[in-house]
Amino acid sequence: LITAYRDHAHALARGTSANACMAELFGKATGCSKGLGGSMHYFDKKNHMYGGHAIVGAHVPLATGMAFASKYRKEDRVTLCFFGDGAINQGGFHEALNLAGLFKLPVIFICENNFFAMGTSVKRSTPLQQIADRAAGYNMPTEVMDGMNFREVRDKLSETIASIRRESHPAFVEIRTYRYRGHSMSDPASYRTKEELEKFRLEDPITRLRAQLTREGTLTNEQFDKMDKAAKEAAMASVKFAEKSPEPPLDELYDYTYVTGDDNPSAEYQPTAAAVAPKRGKKS
Repeated sequence: LITAYRDHAHALARGTSANACMAELFGKATGCSKGLGGSMHYFDKKNHMYGGHAIVGAHVPLATGMAFASKYRKEDRVTLCFFGDGAINQGGFHEALNLAGLFKLPVIFICENNFFAMGTSVKRSTPLQQIADRAAGYNMPTEVMDGMNFREVRDKLSETIASIRRESHPAFVEIRTYRYRGHSMSDPASYRTKEELEKFRLEDPITRLRAQLTREGTLTNEQFDKMDKAAKEAAMASVKFAEKSPEPPLDELYDYTYVTGDDNPSAEYQPTAAAVAPKRGKKS
């Protein structure tokens, strides 16, 4: 899995602990990126969580590379690439989808369409009627899903993943969801009406799932409340863990940034100045 900078729930879903996530927010050494990445750069190789990327759309080509590696190594893996509606107009997005379609790579491009790229409505940024139509140019199957319906997303994505495992191919999924708050703390979200916001609040996926499960008798309201309380307690416990965790050592500041020839066993060839110098030709 690889995603953009709203990566917290994705990491938890992949199995990264709440402690490791919170410690990363605090910039502590016990964080999933050793405190060096911060909120937008979660990384957990053990659980196959490959970021957390702050530049809009920059990780989409990386997802294509990951899927290429899986196919090249003949691994039974499917890459899930999450991004927002603001990423679909980036150049790298198109290059990535083009190569994925050309090489029939095992990757699902998942657009979390909440209708606003920061404060710009999708209607003002693209002429498409639906974002999923963009993938038609790259000859890959598409699906539009109700992101406020947990079961629909789970079941349809499972079907797509199963199809890719049977025969390698890419797919594009548009999951329509909604953002209740502004893009950031400084965003008053004045570009939408209160009526629109309240309408979508009634469709909250957690509220809807709770209503479905209690109506079916799968879980009681008391059980839900108990789960909710346990989740809040886990979150608070992770805050205490992060507060008590040590800061990253200053002498390790560059250990995960640069690679030198001495540190890299595969770097056997070190070109001389003469080898890399441009050759001078005769003047015409």
